[in-house]
Amino acid sequence: MTKKKTSKTAEPRIRAPKSKTAAGTTTTAVPDDARKAAWPIRAAEEGRALAVLCAKSLEDDKCEDVMILDVRGVCQICDFIVLGTGTSDRQIRAAADHAEEAARARDEKVYHTSGYDEGAWVVVDFVDVVVHLFSGEMRAYYDLESLWGDGVQIDWKSTSVD
Repeated sequence: MTKKKTSKTAEPRIRAPKSKTAAGTTTTAVPDDARKAAWPIRAAEEGRALAVLCAKSLEDDKCEDVMILDVRGVCQICDFIVLGTGTSDRQIRAAADHAEEAARARDEKVYHTSGYDEGAWVVVDFVDVVVHLFSGEMRAYYDLESLWGDGVQIDWKSTSVD
């Protein structure tokens, strides 16, 4: 029995696109992250604007303790996390619907929504921005503010949305 010869040259690797940040450093997209690879990459300012839009939508729906965490450089999954607490599963679902509608009005697409049927923790994923809506009990239990404590909390209330 003879062994087949294998070529030492592998298939060419696909190189991730490089982009310059505001600070002038070059960043490379994570090639194995299929979620971001299949979705258009938006500039940090656009992601921040979407996060502020979602936060204002949650505030309009009377969600409590709404905050935005800038997790660029801390998290590989997204750039901004929006957190809000609802008082009932009905309010949480309605707030998630309204955040999606506000984003769609600006031609933003929702990548995935999770937890909608249960209503205790709904996640609306826009890829660069992830919105978490919790019941008070779930928010205290998972404590994402502490988990992503290295992120910077954004003062979104003084930011205007165009």
